[in-house]
Amino acid sequence: ELHLMEQGTFLGFLLSFANNVLMLLMFHLLFVERFLSGVANSWVYLLLGIVQWNLYVNVSLAGFSCMVYRQKIVMGYSFARELLILARTGAVFVPYLAELAIILGIARYFQLPLSWKYLLLPIFLTAQFLFCAGICCLFSVIGAIHKNVIPWWNLTFRLISFATPIFYLPGHLG
Repeated sequence: ELHLMEQGTFLGFLLSFANNVLMLLMFHLLFVERFLSGVANSWVYLLLGIVQWNLYVNVSLAGFSCMVYRQKIVMGYSFARELLILARTGAVFVPYLAELAIILGIARYFQLPLSWKYLLLPIFLTAQFLFCAGICCLFSVIGAIHKNVIPWWNLTFRLISFATPIFYLPGHLG
């Protein structure tokens, strides 16, 4: 799954991470100067929010295609279908972990402080993986029932992203 998702190359991974960087630049121009001007290192929080958001977009899209595009595997072999969902979730989650490691490396390069709370990261990442597996399972059912929803979901998710609190301070929300 992971090999197919990133075309099996380091360049494929870099191109998928470049999407996050381009979104960071666009959102920085649109939102940071206007809404987050008083927040120190706002670009780190914005990049983390974008990477997090893209994880959910990619997991939902992976869920949509999980059973539909692998119909021959699903119908032709006897195995627990949950394994396919876990494999798709893992294929999305591994590049996400690499992106988090890159962000942590950049934050360390710019000497942003670390705290003991980073020790809780494995617990949160495990919970997040299970949550993403649930999302993938839900969307695999929706994708199997309503195949025509798949092309519109990415666009809808992008439009919803502008309403999320990634970009707004509590004072801006009223």
